[in-house]
Amino acid sequence: MKRVIEKIDKGLMDVSQYRFIQLDNDLKVVLITDSRSATSACSLYISSGSMYDTPDCPGLAHALEHMVFQGTEKYPIPNHFGEFIKKNGGSKAGITTDDY
Repeated sequence: MKRVIEKIDKGLMDVSQYRFIQLDNDLKVVLITDSRSATSACSLYISSGSMYDTPDCPGLAHALEHMVFQGTEKYPIPNHFGEFIKKNGGSKAGITTDDY
C-alpha cells in the first residue's frame, strides 16, 4: 500500500466509514463500510472516456472497458473475477461515456 489518507469529508448524517488508499501501482481505492447494509459493492472508475480516443484508434476506451476482466499475469483465467461475482450471487455491468 502506497499511502493512506486519514480523513475523508462526509455529510453530517452519513454513518458510513470511509478509508482512502493508494496502492503501489498508483490505483486509488475508496473503501466504504456501512454496517446497516447486508450487501457489498465494488466500482472501478477509469478516467479516460471516448472523447480521448484518437482519430486513428476510435473505440479504445470501450475496448478497455471489456479488457478489465480478461485476466492478468497473476490471475490469467479470463473473466475469473466475473465468475466469482456470479457464483456468489452478484452481477457486473460496464459503461463507456464520452468524457470520463
